[in-house]
Amino acid sequence: MKSHLRSRQVKVRYLQMSNFELIKKAVKAGHGIAFLPSFAVAEELSKGELVSRPVSGLSIKRKNGLVIRKNTQLTNYEQDFCNKLKQHFLQFV
Repeated sequence: MKSHLRSRQVKVRYLQMSNFELIKKAVKAGHGIAFLPSFAVAEELSKGELVSRPVSGLSIKRKNGLVIRKNTQLTNYEQDFCNKLKQHFLQFV
């Protein structure tokens, strides 16, 4: 993403935050822009507190994972569920 923006002469400085609420507060305070899932900003968009703009030619890919407690043995049902999830998401790679 940074190289895509730089190729269009956009100065890139970034800070990674994992809390959507903090990110939205920073944007509302004028500290830059953010790339967030649409569901995370739906309320603010409907209230006019934030605006959304398309970015042509930009593709954002993210990694997702399934988290389980360390040293936990999954049941057959749980393992089957995990396998189905993996199969489902492999089609998007």
